[in-house]
Amino acid sequence: MACKSARFDEGCYICEVSGSGCVFMIPDSKRCAEEYGEGPDVEHDKCEDCADFYMEGDKRCCKKNPLRFEETTGDFVNSKYIEDNILSCGGFYKT
Repeated sequence: MACKSARFDEGCYICEVSGSGCVFMIPDSKRCAEEYGEGPDVEHDKCEDCADFYMEGDKRCCKKNPLRFEETTGDFVNSKYIEDNILSCGGFYKT
Protein backbone atom coordinates (compact mmCIF):
# COMPACT_ATOMS: atom_id res chain seq x y z
CA MET A 1 0.00 0.00 0.00
CA ALA A 2 1.24 3.43 -0.95
CA CYS A 3 0.14 6.73 -2.38
CA LYS A 4 1.76 8.86 -5.09
CA SER A 5 0.25 11.99 -3.49
CA ALA A 6 1.80 11.45 -0.04
CA ARG A 7 5.26 12.60 0.96
CA PHE A 8 7.03 12.05 4.25
CA ASP A 9 7.90 15.31 6.00
CA GLU A 10 8.87 16.01 9.62
CA GLY A 11 7.75 12.67 11.01
CA CYS A 12 4.42 12.29 9.19
CA TYR A 13 2.94 11.87 5.73
CA ILE A 14 1.61 15.00 4.02
CA CYS A 15 -1.13 14.69 1.39
CA GLU A 16 -0.41 16.84 -1.66
CA VAL A 17 -4.12 16.73 -2.63
CA SER A 18 -5.53 18.14 0.62
CA GLY A 19 -2.38 19.98 1.70
CA SER A 20 -2.58 18.56 5.22
CA GLY A 21 -1.56 15.39 7.02
CA CYS A 22 -2.55 12.04 5.54
CA VAL A 23 -5.48 10.50 7.43
CA PHE A 24 -3.84 7.07 7.31
CA MET A 25 -0.81 5.95 9.33
CA ILE A 26 0.45 4.26 6.15
CA PRO A 27 -0.76 6.08 3.00
CA ASP A 28 -3.19 3.99 0.94
CA SER A 29 -4.37 5.69 -2.25
CA LYS A 30 -7.01 3.04 -3.09
CA ARG A 31 -8.62 3.30 0.32
CA CYS A 32 -8.46 7.10 0.16
CA ALA A 33 -10.23 7.06 -3.23
CA GLU A 34 -12.96 4.75 -1.89
CA GLU A 35 -13.54 6.57 1.41
CA TYR A 36 -12.83 10.22 0.54
CA GLY A 37 -12.99 10.46 -3.27
CA GLU A 38 -9.49 11.94 -3.44
CA GLY A 39 -6.05 10.95 -4.60
CA PRO A 40 -4.47 9.42 -7.68
CA ASP A 41 -6.73 6.33 -7.74
CA VAL A 42 -10.03 8.21 -8.06
CA GLU A 43 -11.97 7.23 -11.16
CA HIS A 44 -13.16 10.30 -13.04
CA ASP A 45 -16.07 10.13 -15.44
CA LYS A 46 -14.73 11.60 -18.66
CA CYS A 47 -16.65 12.82 -21.68
CA GLU A 48 -14.76 10.27 -23.76
CA ASP A 49 -16.32 7.41 -21.77
CA CYS A 50 -19.91 8.70 -22.07
CA ALA A 51 -22.52 7.27 -24.44
CA ASP A 52 -23.23 10.80 -25.76
CA PHE A 53 -19.61 11.49 -26.75
CA TYR A 54 -18.38 11.38 -30.34
CA MET A 55 -15.59 12.85 -32.44
CA GLU A 56 -16.11 15.03 -35.49
CA GLY A 57 -12.74 15.25 -37.16
CA ASP A 58 -10.43 16.45 -34.37
CA LYS A 59 -13.25 18.10 -32.35
CA ARG A 60 -14.82 16.58 -29.22
CA CYS A 61 -18.63 16.53 -29.47
CA CYS A 62 -21.68 15.66 -27.34
CA LYS A 63 -25.13 14.57 -28.51
CA LYS A 64 -26.69 16.60 -25.65
CA ASN A 65 -25.48 19.93 -27.16
CA PRO A 66 -24.20 21.40 -23.86
CA LEU A 67 -23.70 25.12 -23.29
CA ARG A 68 -20.40 26.63 -24.33
CA PHE A 69 -19.06 30.16 -24.31
CA GLU A 70 -18.96 31.72 -27.75
CA GLU A 71 -16.16 34.30 -27.75
CA THR A 72 -17.27 36.05 -30.93
CA THR A 73 -20.69 36.96 -29.47
CA GLY A 74 -19.72 36.94 -25.78
CA ASP A 75 -22.67 34.71 -24.96
CA PHE A 76 -23.41 31.12 -23.99
CA VAL A 77 -24.91 28.98 -26.73
CA ASN A 78 -25.91 25.35 -27.13
CA SER A 79 -23.30 23.58 -29.19
CA LYS A 80 -22.35 20.01 -29.97
CA TYR A 81 -18.68 20.96 -29.52
CA ILE A 82 -17.09 20.37 -26.11
CA GLU A 83 -14.57 22.93 -24.92
CA ASP A 84 -11.04 21.58 -24.41
CA ASN A 85 -11.00 22.33 -20.68
CA ILE A 86 -14.21 20.34 -19.96
CA LEU A 87 -13.72 16.93 -18.34
CA SER A 88 -17.38 15.97 -17.97
CA CYS A 89 -20.76 17.72 -17.93
CA GLY A 90 -21.95 15.80 -14.89
CA GLY A 91 -24.68 14.06 -16.89
CA PHE A 92 -22.26 11.26 -17.62
CA TYR A 93 -23.48 7.74 -18.29
CA LYS A 94 -21.50 4.77 -19.51
CA THR A 95 -22.09 3.05 -22.81
